[in-house]
Amino acid sequence: MNKRILIYWLFLFTFLSIKVMAEKTEYISIAKLVQEGKVTVKLKGLGGHYGDCIDVSFQNNTSDSVGVWIEAGRILISQKPEYQDILIVKDLYMTMHPQQKTETSIYGFCCQAHDHSPPKGALFDFGKMAPDNWIKMLRASNNGDYSISAIQNAIWCLSDGIPVASITDADPNRVQKLREIVAEIRGESAPWYMLSYEKDSVRLFSGRPERVVGKLQYYLRTDAVVTINIRSASGQVVATLVDDMPKGPGHHRFDVDLDVKRWPRGKYQIFVYTNNATVIVKNTMEL
Repeated sequence: MNKRILIYWLFLFTFLSIKVMAEKTEYISIAKLVQEGKVTVKLKGLGGHYGDCIDVSFQNNTSDSVGVWIEAGRILISQKPEYQDILIVKDLYMTMHPQQKTETSIYGFCCQAHDHSPPKGALFDFGKMAPDNWIKMLRASNNGDYSISAIQNAIWCLSDGIPVASITDADPNRVQKLREIVAEIRGESAPWYMLSYEKDSVRLFSGRPERVVGKLQYYLRTDAVVTINIRSASGQVVATLVDDMPKGPGHHRFDVDLDVKRWPRGKYQIFVYTNNATVIVKNTMEL
């Protein structure tokens, strides 16, 4: 038999054997495999708190092939409390041969807004699965075209209770579905505005509101004089955005862009008045 043909058939046989084995493999949760001693795992940070940020070294301790499943929604617990835990956001499936050693990375995000980003070499343990509503949000984030910062803040909305308005994007429509899902999980209405925060040289999330951006929609049946202002929870006017501006009938939009760095934390209401008396819009925002 021609040597090239022999090599071809050997390659094809090997490929098909691996394919059949993979198709027949039952993938088992990594937590169960580690608990039963079938697989040994070492988790190390690659430096950073999102993306392919965790290195995983595997050792198959058995004489059989093993299907390994690391689940999206599993939390990796930092061995040092000052570093953030990592939430895995994408499933990893792997078929390991008998006694095989291998190494790969897994995709995750920080789920502790107020701790430090794990440095390279930081060690982790496999923790428990996240609550079901977190996993619902992860499926939504995996099915959409969202920025890293939007996904990170969506996770912090559930893990740390930061406002849903913090899920931001240059194009608000791009993240609207994700905001609606997170708001539903929290039993809230999706906010009409986006809230950004000051940068911090020490912590990933400063918790200090910096800017509110949003669009106010209102409708006038007739000509009117419009005033738009913002009031604190006590009713005090803290900002006037529009003062006695004549407007004609129809649909109108006002773009809100507020520097709120020096504003006290709390709830505010934004009002649209006509003729200084009739309230036609009342929206709430929270810093």
